[in-house]
This record gives sequence, structure tokens and C-alpha cells, in this order.
Amino acid sequence: MRNIKYLVILLFMVVSFSCGLFIGIYKVFPYEQVRSIRRFVSQSTSINFPTIKNPRTTLFEYFSPKCEIVMIGDSITQGGIWSEIFPNITIANRGVEGDTAEDILRRMDTIFDVKPRKAFVMVGINDFYRGFTVDEVFANYKKIVSNLNDAGIEVFIQSTLECSKFKCFDKLQKVRSLNKNLSEYATQKNITYIDINKDLTSVSGGLLGRYTQDGIHLTGEGYFVWEKNLHKYIY
Repeated sequence: MRNIKYLVILLFMVVSFSCGLFIGIYKVFPYEQVRSIRRFVSQSTSINFPTIKNPRTTLFEYFSPKCEIVMIGDSITQGGIWSEIFPNITIANRGVEGDTAEDILRRMDTIFDVKPRKAFVMVGINDFYRGFTVDEVFANYKKIVSNLNDAGIEVFIQSTLECSKFKCFDKLQKVRSLNKNLSEYATQKNITYIDINKDLTSVSGGLLGRYTQDGIHLTGEGYFVWEKNLHKYIY
């Protein structure tokens, strides 16, 4: 009898694990519901527990040289050696791996500290991997722009870099929807919008393989193309 009891328990554990694995991989019901609950719980518990800072952001608290330009974004921005890409102007790299638009809003003070004249913003892909909607990302993006404008900084909205369709699947369309919103918003607010995707992507597949090794981040050739699109706005 005891052996049967243990066998039933073991069978239950195996089935539960298999179901969880199936739901996680294939994102079937109730995948979205579970993810929403996790996000709600994480937001609720963040009130009671201290936020763990990204080690890179702690550097900004100690080193804030006055710069003419600030580059704002996630790992795609962080990966650019901007002071070498544009060697004749002072640039602060405020790109942080894994950051979302919401994360950037939490560290605006470290951006203001460098006293830039111009800010180039590009963010969004991590937001979609974390389950944010296009509307949520767009709302946070507008808050970033508004905060920069209020500080007297000239803002340049860069299109969020498209990912490869074979890497991010449905997220490519979300990036494109976000960029459409950003382009229209920039026109309404008389803000410069820079489409960095036009030379780096294709309509059918998103980010071209020649410019990336993982379908999301750029190689040196990719940054070279990006530099060409920014040059006249930087100088």
C-alpha cells in the first residue's frame, strides 16, 4: 500500500512537471495567465524588498562626466563604443543590458547628471520579452521623452531595432507597431525621429543576418550602419 502511495505521488509530480514544461515551451493556456500573476506578485513584493541594482547602473552613481551627448537604451546601446564611434564629441553611454523603458524611468537622475545637450533614445525589445504590451511600452517611452524635454535636453527618438523574425517571432511585429507609434508621436511633438532600421532590416525577416550573430544584437558592421544614420544629428 505504501509503495502504491509513493508511486501515485511520483506520477503526480511527473505529470505536473510535464504540463508546466509544455505550457512554458509552447505558451498555451494558461501561460499568459500565469505570467500575469507572476508580474503582479513581483510588483507587489517589490514594495517590501529592496531592489537589486544592476552593477552597471551603480557605476553611473559614481562617474558622471559632463557630456554633450547621452545614448540611452538597453544592451544594444550599451554594446556601442560611442566615444570611439564619434571620437570628436563627448558621449555618455547610458545603455544597460536587460533594461526596459520602465527601468530607464527609474534611473533618469543618472542621465540628468551628465548634463547633456542631446539625448538619443532606443529601447523596447526587452519590454516585449517581459510581457509588456505595445501600449505600455509606448506610454513609458513618452514619459522618458517628456522627462528629457522638461530638463531642457533635445531628444532624438530612434526606431527600436527590429529583431530577426527567426529569433523573436511575433515580437518583430510588436517592435514595428511600437515604431509606428513613435514615428507618429515624434511628428506630432516636432521631435526628430531617426529610422535606424531602414538600412539594417528587411520587410520579410527583420534584422538582416549580416549585421547580427544572435538575431537581436549588432555586430561591428551593424554599428557602422547605425553611425551613418546618426552622424548628421550628432554633429
